[in-house]
Amino acid sequence: MDLMENKKRKAKDIEAEDEEDEMKMEKFYALLRRFREARRRRRKELLEKKDEKTQVWAPSFEWEDFTNHLQFRGSIQISPSPHKPNNHNNNNNHDLNLDLSL
Repeated sequence: MDLMENKKRKAKDIEAEDEEDEMKMEKFYALLRRFREARRRRRKELLEKKDEKTQVWAPSFEWEDFTNHLQFRGSIQISPSPHKPNNHNNNNNHDLNLDLSL
């Protein structure tokens, strides 16, 4: 009878170990699911923030923007700048030998 009792105990121990292993696996897979869900939510948040940052104002023009004529307050006068002849520079140009042939 001892042999039968030992087999029953071993079977019960094996069943208990199997149940314990199953519980550990369930906890592990639940942890993986939570981690994946947290990662998915974080990626979604980052994408939303990126979309907010990348929205750039695009100017839109209407035909009326180009039909108005510019009106200046006064007339623009351009006068030539006074030119003082510099004889020193003119004399130096005549003294230069610009022959670059070989």
